[in-house]
Amino acid sequence: MTWQEITGIAVAASVGTSGAVTLILKYIFQKNIDAHVENLKHDLQKEAFNAEMIITERHKIYSELTEYILKAEGLVQDYYDSYFGASYRRTYEEYNDVDFKNHFKELKVTNKLQSQFFQLYNDDPAKAIKWWRGIEDTLNGNYARQAIDNAKNFYLIKKIYLTVPMDEKAWLSIQCLYSLLRSSQTYLELRKQLEARNKTPDSDRENKVHHLAEASKQSIKDLIKGMRASIATPIAKRPSSAQ
Repeated sequence: MTWQEITGIAVAASVGTSGAVTLILKYIFQKNIDAHVENLKHDLQKEAFNAEMIITERHKIYSELTEYILKAEGLVQDYYDSYFGASYRRTYEEYNDVDFKNHFKELKVTNKLQSQFFQLYNDDPAKAIKWWRGIEDTLNGNYARQAIDNAKNFYLIKKIYLTVPMDEKAWLSIQCLYSLLRSSQTYLELRKQLEARNKTPDSDRENKVHHLAEASKQSIKDLIKGMRASIATPIAKRPSSAQ
């Protein structure tokens, strides 16, 4: 209530105009109510706008997080498939110098490693290819792990925008990829050691890796299904200022 309004009431009261006082009070009360309604409407519009912005940002993050996780899955799956017979692995028997150079360029192999390879290759191609396979195993594992690390880092930075169900699904997918890669690498190293002694690993170890591969695929399917459902949810229409 302003000083002028208070003064008006006092003047009206002094001359005995009780009806005028009542009208003035009603006017002031209604004026305050209208101002409160406008403020409330403004707050609701602001909240609706902020909610819309959060949902829009969340949808963008879902898309980017899916890309990170699918890229990691592709590299981990390639690593797994290459050593468990589910996909073709290069024998390099048909490769010549140019083929190897192009292949190394694609994999971003250092000049030092390339020089070591060609020195061996000129003396004994079979020995050089065997040596390269060991390097290739390490590189492929490193690339896969780096991709998972990238997905995890993005997830940790953006998790504040994720709903609880999607947060849990994303984290489970990342952990499954780590487990699959670690188990594949451990099994591969064990297999190499045993093969050097003309032995083979027991089937239980290999089956464990296969089970992890299936669990990883399922976790990512569930993640993508959840993200699609979330993105398909329409954004609530915010109130119009004209209302």
